[in-house]
Amino acid sequence: DSNDGVNLAKTLSRYDVGGQNGSKGQMCADGAEKSQIVIAKTSGRKGQHSGSAGIVTVDGVARRDDWTESGFSVDVGKALSGLDVRNAAVDDMYRALEYYGAGSIASGTYPVVIRKEAAKELLEAFTAIFFAQKAQDGLSMLAGKEGEMIASDIVSIVDDTLNPDLPYTRPFDGEGVPCEKRSIVKNGRLE
Repeated sequence: DSNDGVNLAKTLSRYDVGGQNGSKGQMCADGAEKSQIVIAKTSGRKGQHSGSAGIVTVDGVARRDDWTESGFSVDVGKALSGLDVRNAAVDDMYRALEYYGAGSIASGTYPVVIRKEAAKELLEAFTAIFFAQKAQDGLSMLAGKEGEMIASDIVSIVDDTLNPDLPYTRPFDGEGVPCEKRSIVKNGRLE
C-alpha cells in the first residue's frame, strides 16, 4: 500500500537522532514491492509464486562545524509494517558519525571487525562461484573442491529460500527446480 510508504516517511522525519554530540541529521525513506513469478518450461515444468517485501532506506547527513559526512542504512523485511524505522535511522546516523575525526593510519597488519553488511557485500561479490552450473562449466574456482576447507572454520553459509521469516522467499529457482534448505559451506568446508 502506497500509504504505508508515506506514513513510514512521516514517521522517519520525526526522529531527531542527530541531536547527540552536536550532529544534525536529515533522513528519507522508501517503500514496498510486490512480485509474481511464473515459470513455464518446454519440459512441462511449471511454477507460480507471489511475494512481497518492505524496504526502508535511510540516507542521513551528520554535520559538526565544517565537517559533513553521510551514512546509509537499509532494512528489508516481509512488509513495511515489520520494519524498525527508528533503529534504521539511529544505525544510519552512527554510520555517519563513525567517520568523525577519522584519518589515515600507517600501513601494516591490523585485526579488523567486519560489519555484517560489509561481510554480506563481500559474499555477494563472489556468489557466482557457488553456482552449480558455473562449477559444471569449469567457471568456478570451487569446482571439484567439495569436502575441502575453503574458509575459516567459523564460516557457514546456508541457502534457505524457503525461510518464512525472510523476504524474497520462493519455492523454486529460476529453472523451476523446487528449492530446499541447503548447506553450502559448513564450518569452512565446502559441502
